[in-house]
Amino acid sequence: MKLKTTTGCGIAVFAILLAFLIAVFLIVGLFTKVRSKHHEALTAEVEAIAHNAREATAGSIILNAGDTANIPPYTGTSPLTREQYLAFMTDSGMTALARSEFRSRATDTTVSWQLRVRDIRDSGGEIRAKFSIPYQIQSANQTTASTIQIDATFSEASRELLLPVRQGDWLQVEGRISFKNDSLSLSDARVTD
Repeated sequence: MKLKTTTGCGIAVFAILLAFLIAVFLIVGLFTKVRSKHHEALTAEVEAIAHNAREATAGSIILNAGDTANIPPYTGTSPLTREQYLAFMTDSGMTALARSEFRSRATDTTVSWQLRVRDIRDSGGEIRAKFSIPYQIQSANQTTASTIQIDATFSEASRELLLPVRQGDWLQVEGRISFKNDSLSLSDARVTD
């Protein structure tokens, strides 16, 4: 009789131990699955943030500190670049004579630049847009980010082309330069994408 009780207890202990091991495996498996789903969601969120950061800086100008002084001045013999305009806007060492000459040479020239859309509005028969050129200046221990603002005026004929454009989009815009103080505007603008 004693043998039967010992065997019955052994089977009961074995059954309890087996149930415990199955429960542990189920809990570990469930935890791993939840952790994996959380990791996938977190990875997707990080990728989305990185993608947005790449998109945001896609057309940005990135310069090392001191580079603006090394950008060749605008002579009027070749198309004005965004980098030359950036140097004009940010070079605190540029003299009043050099600034005046830059504005004189650049006025009424046509440029085609990649610009980031801030806003587009209807203004009684013409369309006015606000754009920016983001830029970053990197030094050994920091990066300074900023933007240069540019206004543009489009004809009514551009309306349909501009309707689907969203804030933050990048457009290749061609237009004729004019200045009000040091602020550049583009008239007769058109999208060339």
